Amino acid sequence: YGKGIKSSQMHRLLSEVDKANAPSAVDLQELRPLILYTAARQSNESAQIILLILNDLLNKMGNKLQERMAFQRLFSDIVAYHKYFEGIQQ
Repeated sequence: YGKGIKSSQMHRLLSEVDKANAPSAVDLQELRPLILYTAARQSNESAQIILLILNDLLNKMGNKLQERMAFQRLFSDIVAYHKYFEGIQQ
């Protein structure tokens, strides 16, 4: 998992993903610059990799509601996983 990513960064990204799934949603593709910016700020290679994988996933998916909801669930699961292991390491 991306241990170099802070929980606040993960939650900020998740918040943006949640907003993108609202009825008057912006395209999830508009989140790619934020994800890439966050990846560029990471000094930990594993943190960069997970964010680049999410970026690639966004790049390959369409804008159907089902795809957006699946991405939201995946991202939410990643944030939960990150939070769990962050607590173990402290």
